[in-house]
Amino acid sequence: MYKLVSALGGKISLTPKANNYIKLSEEATQLLTELSEQADITPEEFLNSLIEKTSKDSVTVGAKG
Repeated sequence: MYKLVSALGGKISLTPKANNYIKLSEEATQLLTELSEQADITPEEFLNSLIEKTSKDSVTVGAKG
């Protein structure tokens, strides 16, 4: 998730209650909005699908390595 958020120019924060949130720059927010519109899903769904794919890919790579 860190790599994905970094690529979008954002930051991940962890709160004292162990909740996390992602803060994106205005440019990254606009890019995320455009990409999610092209995919015909909400920005949240778009990010979740990327995170899910990334975690599946890392598990696959880890299993092969």
